[in-house]
Amino acid sequence: MIKSLPLTSFCTCPRSISPKQDGLVDLARRGRPVTWPSRSPDLNPLDFFFWGHLKSLVHETPMKSAKDLVARIVVAADKINTTPGIFERGRQSFLRRCELCNDTCSRHFENLLRVFL
Repeated sequence: MIKSLPLTSFCTCPRSISPKQDGLVDLARRGRPVTWPSRSPDLNPLDFFFWGHLKSLVHETPMKSAKDLVARIVVAADKINTTPGIFERGRQSFLRRCELCNDTCSRHFENLLRVFL
């Protein structure tokens, strides 16, 4: 099902959900709507791929100064931007995580990522 949804289907606007929807029960809120944060990091491909890859490129060798750090970030971002297929691989990684989340009924699945890499 996830493969048929465009990535824009994941709403980033603030919203709330009734605890009775989808079988949710929230005793702490006593039946009031539960507010979900705008731009929730739960479904953010940047957290899954981009930031980790950028960090690994920037920290390949020790830095000498803050200016060196800024220069490395710019160079690494440009390198990522010009690498063919890198965004498609990031999208595939995101979709794989969505599918694993669905397959495990939203339980912990990080241990399964290592198997499929």
